[in-house]
Amino acid sequence: MRAMAGEGRGGGPQAPTRGLRAMRADYLKRRGDEAVRAGNNRDAIEAYTACLEASDENDAGMAAVLSNRSLACCRAGRHADALADAERVIRARPDWSKGYWRKAAALKPMKERLEAVRALAR
Repeated sequence: MRAMAGEGRGGGPQAPTRGLRAMRADYLKRRGDEAVRAGNNRDAIEAYTACLEASDENDAGMAAVLSNRSLACCRAGRHADALADAERVIRARPDWSKGYWRKAAALKPMKERLEAVRALAR
């Protein structure tokens, strides 16, 4: 008997293919983007987190997802989480100014104004 698509030789489900994972990640990113625009930061954080979990960690687009999650965390008052995401953005794309902007935005409410200015000076 031939295995159906999505099933392994043992008849059980296989891990999603790369294409399906990419489609799921794209859907979750769009859902997060819509939640941010609507001001639903908690929903945005959840969608972006699921997107990151569904994605290949080395995917170049993940820096944008991290940046967006940093924004949502900052707006939700989760400044330490926003800072952690901003620093991951900077490590992934050190030439992208948005990572430094997100870092400064997270540091400012933490009363780390000098560090925020330093982040923007890069």
